[in-house]
Amino acid sequence: MSSRRYAVNDQVFRVLNAQSAYALGFFCADGNIFIRRRGTNTEHRFNLTNTDRDILFRIRDVLGSTHPIGQLKGTRKPCYHLTICCRTLVESLMALGLTPRKSKTLLWPEIPRALVGHFIRGYFDGDGWSESFPNSTSVRPLRIGFVSGSKRFIVGLRQVLAKVVGKRTRKGKAVGAIQHQRNEYGSAYALRYQGTNACAVCDLMYRDAGKLFIRRKRTQYERWKAAEVDRDRWSAEQLAMMKREYPRTPTVDLAEKLNKSVDCLLAQARRMNLRKKRRACAICGIPGHLRTTCSRSNGRLTNEQRKAKQAGRKYRARPTVPNKTAAKLTWKHVNAIRRSYMVGRITGNALAAKYGVTTGAISMIVRNKTWVVAFP
Repeated sequence: MSSRRYAVNDQVFRVLNAQSAYALGFFCADGNIFIRRRGTNTEHRFNLTNTDRDILFRIRDVLGSTHPIGQLKGTRKPCYHLTICCRTLVESLMALGLTPRKSKTLLWPEIPRALVGHFIRGYFDGDGWSESFPNSTSVRPLRIGFVSGSKRFIVGLRQVLAKVVGKRTRKGKAVGAIQHQRNEYGSAYALRYQGTNACAVCDLMYRDAGKLFIRRKRTQYERWKAAEVDRDRWSAEQLAMMKREYPRTPTVDLAEKLNKSVDCLLAQARRMNLRKKRRACAICGIPGHLRTTCSRSNGRLTNEQRKAKQAGRKYRARPTVPNKTAAKLTWKHVNAIRRSYMVGRITGNALAAKYGVTTGAISMIVRNKTWVVAFP
């Protein structure tokens, strides 16, 4: 090590621990191996790239390295890289299953069970995402996901996480379904979790995490955990207030079972329109109308008939007066058409041919859509 320009611990991946397992997971996501011949020598180099500069400094400390961290040029947002040339380190990584151009060929490495959470956290910080909605009334306010170009790696990750979150939900649906995505950069496979399953995965990842994590991704998980309300935090005054304001709603039961926040429950009750009791019909019992306009007692009314009944006046429909210069039919013709059609002596096509109109016009007349007659 004394002959090197920059120091590095080339035995860091020989025996894995919590810190080296995190670095290995991060390398599986945002690292690459480069091997090429330069004359009589062979260059062994590996590179780490990420937009978070602080996490690269922490990984460099894990590797015991003094190599500089540079910034890539020509990127849309600041992106930093750590490049280390060390044949022993590269051979250690290849012994764990990593290869050059690993995006489509990456396999799930053999990781001790006690270090799986650290490895997954490293991969999550590289090729994972998270979002949370702590003030939402949804039962799935926390969502996380993993992305990889290798389907076999994603399948291996799902099999490992199945021991934590299970394989099936209560309704029989698969937990953590794998989705194939395509974009301008190529194809990839995504593994997503939400709600309590996402919380279980985050509990596994951030257990004994120390300082090796990306703050902005962990913040989503912490926001969701902070929004949870334990059962002991519901005071007697809060429950009494909720019973007093919402006596006919299941708000108190939801508070005890789902442990949601007070603001969340009040917003849900307002959206359900339970704060103001609506008057119900005395005939059918359905809220939203009164018995003067109930269809069960009055039949189906038109808008004009409903307005007249609410105003307390008698509705009188005006018969349609056709334009004398353009109309082909008269009321005498219309009555004859309806009488013939109801008796069944002639079809609609024959009536249309007889009176010189279309079959659609005959249909509208028979159904009282045109030349309307108001029935009592």
